[in-house]
Amino acid sequence: MPVMINQLLLPELREAIESEDMTSLDSFCEILHPSAIADMLQELEDPTVYSHIFKRVQAHNRARLFEYLPDEIQDELAATLPVEDMAKLIEHMSHDERVDLVKRMDDRREAEIMPLVARAEREDIVRLSKYDESTAGSIMTTDYASVPAEINVEEAVRRLRREAPDRETIYYVFVVDADRHLIGFLELKDLIVASPWKKVSDIMREDVIRIRAEMDVEDAAAMLAQYDVLALPVVDADGKLLGIITHDDVIDVVIDAATEDAHLMGAVQPMSAGYLTTPFGETLLKRMPALVILFGAEMIASFVMQGYDKLLHTFETLMFLVPVIIATGGNSGSQAATLVTRAVALGELDVKDWYKVALRELFQGCILGISIGVLSIVAVNLLSADENVARVATVLVLALVAVTTCGSLVGSLLPLLFLRLGIDPAYSSGPSVASIIDVVGIGIYLSIAAAILL
Repeated sequence: MPVMINQLLLPELREAIESEDMTSLDSFCEILHPSAIADMLQELEDPTVYSHIFKRVQAHNRARLFEYLPDEIQDELAATLPVEDMAKLIEHMSHDERVDLVKRMDDRREAEIMPLVARAEREDIVRLSKYDESTAGSIMTTDYASVPAEINVEEAVRRLRREAPDRETIYYVFVVDADRHLIGFLELKDLIVASPWKKVSDIMREDVIRIRAEMDVEDAAAMLAQYDVLALPVVDADGKLLGIITHDDVIDVVIDAATEDAHLMGAVQPMSAGYLTTPFGETLLKRMPALVILFGAEMIASFVMQGYDKLLHTFETLMFLVPVIIATGGNSGSQAATLVTRAVALGELDVKDWYKVALRELFQGCILGISIGVLSIVAVNLLSADENVARVATVLVLALVAVTTCGSLVGSLLPLLFLRLGIDPAYSSGPSVASIIDVVGIGIYLSIAAAILL
């Protein structure tokens, strides 16, 4: 429904911009949710109006709108808005979001804006910027609610009332000691139902699920999903509370990881921006290396076939069946690679499970090969009417069983091998597996044919 509403309002917004109808623009920006305004800005695809509309948004909504915008539009606004406006915007942004923005700024622009940002906010940005992009610390926010253990519930609620407007979430309240060591936590409902005179230490829960700032960001996301919580506290080596990661930040991590894996499994280097927003030349560079490597692998298959030139000329039907062999082997390998790569990503498989995977795929490959092989007998009889049709059919059936089994084994074990070597299993992509099986499959097919027909 929101998408439909946006499409209905977009022509009116364009008309208001073209006619410089400021009253209508103010109405749009006042009524619409910041996420809807962000969607419409992207639809306009006109950088010259971004800052114009952005300034019409009410001040308290600007930071929210800014965070809904894709990185490329954020960067455009950061480069064009007055430095005073950007400094105020940074102060009101989510702590983790503004760190990402500052990291993307060029040094000159950052030097102009940062001195105008409040000192406490600058220190927070510097503190969060030190964490590597692949760690939980890089997506945590220091915008959390905490209380000491020795105060009573009534005082804790009063503190939360004061802090709530400036906190990302108060559903979880973390209990800390004088040195900010994490010693427990409360849910908001615990404070609501507790007697006002009870101490926080009497009602807090001490079994706090926590993560280290240096933990891999995808592992942290998996933990948050596993325990089904809205936020997880992030601590240092001494157990001091540094910040929290929230469910919305984890969603971004999951989407980014899934996008990266999808690119790698398509034999494309990951792209930081969207398909249409990535420069044409950059997209080419992301695709070219894999295509060159895969082309080299396919050339090996051609050389293998050249070694059986006499066989292929004598039994021409064999040549017609080559696409069947390479397609079936490649497809079976791609299926296995996809299943195992996804299982690894979900934590269902590890390197130690390789023999279970191999045994499973051995039997599944054989059964799949036999099933396809039986169907192939019909195909052979349609393609060939000479006296060798029975022997050719035998070759095809045996080759399909062997190639499908081989494809399943290679496709399933290659991701585990990559994992063992410390390489992202997604690199064992469908195209990669298919190219390997093309070479191996042609060799198997023609070897069987030579043994039976010559």
